[in-house]
Amino acid sequence: MKTDRETEPDPNLDYGINPKQSPQELTGSQAFRDPITREELWYRRLEARDRETLAVFESISEIILVIEAEAKNITVIPTRLDEKSGLKGEIINQTIQQFYDPEQSEQWLELIRQVFTTQETINFDYSVSVERRTFWFSARVSPRLQSKTVLWVAHDITQDQQTQNRLQLLERGVAASSNGIVITDATQTDNPIIYVNPGFERITGYSCEEAIGKNSRFLQGTDRNQPALEELRQAIKTAKSCSVTLRNYRKDGSLFWNELTISPVRNTWGKLTHYIGIQTDITERKQAEEERDHFFLQSINLLCIANFEGYFTRINPAWEKTLGYTEAELLATPYIDFVHPEDREKTLQEAERLSQGVNAISFENRYRCKNGSYRWLVWNSTAIPESQLIYAVVYDITERKQIEEALKRQALTFENISDGIIITNLQGIIIDWNPASELMFGYSKAEVLGKSAEFLYSPDQAKNLTTQIIRSMIKNCRWNGEIKVICKDKTQRICQTSVVPLEDERGKIIAAIGVNRDITETVKIREELKTSQMLLSGVLNSSLDGIMAFKSVRDERGKIIDFEWLLCNPSACEIVGRTESELLGKRMLEELPGHYEVGLFDRYVEVVETGEPQEHEFYYEYDGIKSWFMNIAVKLADGFAVTFRNITRTKESELQLIQLNDELESRLSQLQQRNQEILLLSQMNDFLQACLTLEEAYKAFKTLIQPLFPHCSGGIFITKASRDFVEAVATWGKLPIGETIFHPIDCWCLRRGREHWVNEDQIELLCNHSDRRSPPKATLCLPMMAQGETLGLFYLCSDSSDYLSESKRQLASTVAEQMSLALANLQLREELQNRSIRDPLTGLYNRRYLEESLEREIHRARRSQHNVGVIMIDIDHFKRFNDTFGHDAGDAVLKEVGKLLKSCLRGSDIACRYGGEEMTLILPEASLENTCKRAEEVRRLIKQINLEYKRQSLGPITASLGVACFPEHGTTGFSVIHVADSALYQAKKRGRDRVVVAAEVE
Repeated sequence: MKTDRETEPDPNLDYGINPKQSPQELTGSQAFRDPITREELWYRRLEARDRETLAVFESISEIILVIEAEAKNITVIPTRLDEKSGLKGEIINQTIQQFYDPEQSEQWLELIRQVFTTQETINFDYSVSVERRTFWFSARVSPRLQSKTVLWVAHDITQDQQTQNRLQLLERGVAASSNGIVITDATQTDNPIIYVNPGFERITGYSCEEAIGKNSRFLQGTDRNQPALEELRQAIKTAKSCSVTLRNYRKDGSLFWNELTISPVRNTWGKLTHYIGIQTDITERKQAEEERDHFFLQSINLLCIANFEGYFTRINPAWEKTLGYTEAELLATPYIDFVHPEDREKTLQEAERLSQGVNAISFENRYRCKNGSYRWLVWNSTAIPESQLIYAVVYDITERKQIEEALKRQALTFENISDGIIITNLQGIIIDWNPASELMFGYSKAEVLGKSAEFLYSPDQAKNLTTQIIRSMIKNCRWNGEIKVICKDKTQRICQTSVVPLEDERGKIIAAIGVNRDITETVKIREELKTSQMLLSGVLNSSLDGIMAFKSVRDERGKIIDFEWLLCNPSACEIVGRTESELLGKRMLEELPGHYEVGLFDRYVEVVETGEPQEHEFYYEYDGIKSWFMNIAVKLADGFAVTFRNITRTKESELQLIQLNDELESRLSQLQQRNQEILLLSQMNDFLQACLTLEEAYKAFKTLIQPLFPHCSGGIFITKASRDFVEAVATWGKLPIGETIFHPIDCWCLRRGREHWVNEDQIELLCNHSDRRSPPKATLCLPMMAQGETLGLFYLCSDSSDYLSESKRQLASTVAEQMSLALANLQLREELQNRSIRDPLTGLYNRRYLEESLEREIHRARRSQHNVGVIMIDIDHFKRFNDTFGHDAGDAVLKEVGKLLKSCLRGSDIACRYGGEEMTLILPEASLENTCKRAEEVRRLIKQINLEYKRQSLGPITASLGVACFPEHGTTGFSVIHVADSALYQAKKRGRDRVVVAAEVE
């Protein structure tokens, strides 16, 4: 069809036209005026065409135009164009109109000219707007050589263009997303990455090129054992979506937490083709969670969350460490079950207050540990009613409670410690002192309170001592020294005193605490040691021989390169021609280099290295000295001591030097031995002060005393309370010590009350308790006395009197005194302990001990699930004994009954005097039936008592007994005692001399 009517279409064009449609020919924008004629013309031409070509055109939906040069004629080939059938004509018109539009025509005509010129096909896209809609077409313009026209075929790509636009927008959105987006190809082996967005590059540090083709697992590095990976693999295996949190690693190796969501993509036929993964970097959120959990888990305090139903919902590990239960045990059990029974009521009340919005501040209770013990806890809690939860910070204050108890025990220690403790105010006025001070100084507490402590000091110290002590405390927080004190009996003692300040809660000094230890004997020994040292110094200074001492000077490899002067006596200084100050601290080879020339230096090195002493005679002609000398060098620690004399005049001084050297060694040995004895004596004293019972002290004697007398045998003998015999409590040594039990008259020491020393020349004075079959060569008996009372005997024997020299006997005397004081303290302590729990008349335990023991036995019975029997006993008509025979007779009845009760009890039973004529028996692990039998047996035995007082029979003695048992008759000691007492009352009411069980009481 042409735009000009006169123009006929080329009959050689190979077009297939749908005969059901009326062809249109348009010239410019005008339609043909005679469509019927044209239709007939077309049908005639189609008759000559192949039917197959017609079928092809019936399926074409493109715009097909035949265009002559310069677009003079444009023929439209009819096609289906089904999708746009309603807009078909307008779309074709708009396409043709482009050739005549002033703005567009030149561009389109240029395309036509190019095809005519180059005879090559051109492809391009264009759009047309119809009814506010834009349609896109892809045009293919090709030359037709025979007809000198071009064929314009335009295919509708509107849907493709819209899809492409949407994809471009989607791609921009994906590229701009802060999340990492990954697309993998599920159709390929190992599901490789085919796309990553910039967000992925920013999060991981890997570029797109580095990621494409890899499996996403490369981000996991070597961290392949994450629990979430199994969930991810399962989702990929089943082609399902999932969300997991993984530990991934950036290109620089740093860790980041990846919250990954994957979704499968399927094609039109439902086949899996791709996976889309969305990554979110939650590292900061994870770190915040970890920091919160780290604080919760690492806190040394007990942190917890509980609900209003009474259960913990979360606890930190400090709970497991403190209580010993596992987290599962604590979460599965109501928290009230862990609370001490005595604290449960107040704990429930506090929980109720919390549920009402009242915070708990510093609330204290006790929680049970897995081992059965209890810990003190203090709670700071708050509740959130909306979530029905309670949040609490809990502190373990068990140690604080223990400290409080320790303070109480320290108060008891203050009263019982063997050291004298004096507490004064800052003016030196005594405000308290302990019983040991009374024993040490002879004054009672009442006599010294309010007095200045200076009255105890010797006159030469009293003036300035208090001021010195206070100044030292303020400056150094302590004063240590020795004080001479005057005791009440006017004797002078020496005390080792340590004074420390007592501060209030603000750190202000309010008083001074002085701890005094009697060291009179120790000072005596120390003075003797000092005298020995002075004698040695005198020997050194008066010696005609030169005596020097040196220490080694070594290089960095430990080789001796010189010796440094430590000692130089006057004779040595005279021989070398220098003063002591010129030599001490100087080096040998620098002051006397001739020692190296004559070989003395090498000899001294050999002495130090080998430890072997050397004696040497030599002629010395160096350093201004020309004399013959004879010297002896001996090793001394990491050095040596050398004794030398000028033998130019006489050789006789050699003997003198040997004697002096022997004496020096003897003195040194004696000093070392004395020092060792002092150390062992101090150690023994410390151990004895720490002993709590006499049995502990007896066991310690053998180990502590034997090293002081290494070549002796011996023993400690204690005088029994009856004074009839003395018994050995500790023995040691290889020699037989004779009798271990003997009468005091068999020992001269105990008869005379003083030391008894026997050597081999006085064998006839040997004590009768010593071994007579092979008598020792030397024996020493020392009385152990304290406060004028003979406590026992300290016995030593040896096969040589040399092992019990004068110094050893002095040491033995000191040991005996210290042991005496220690035993006296322990006896006093045990006596006080016994008095505090015993009834003095009957010898039975008192009521306080009863209450403590009953609660202890009930606690043990509750834990072990057994019974505790209680028998209340009351002597019938006891008042008759007092009124008829006097109170002494009544006391005799009580003593006899007490004696009977003690004789018929088991080892675990406890007999107590409850009060007056009432007595109580506690029978652990005794059933009610057995308790009744025991009660009946006691009643029968009491009835059999036949007691006389002042040769007069007191008549029959009977008793009424009430029986109760835990837990049948009560869950506490008080309640069981009360029930037993009620049964006792019923026994008396029913006629006395009978046993009534609590179950029988109406």
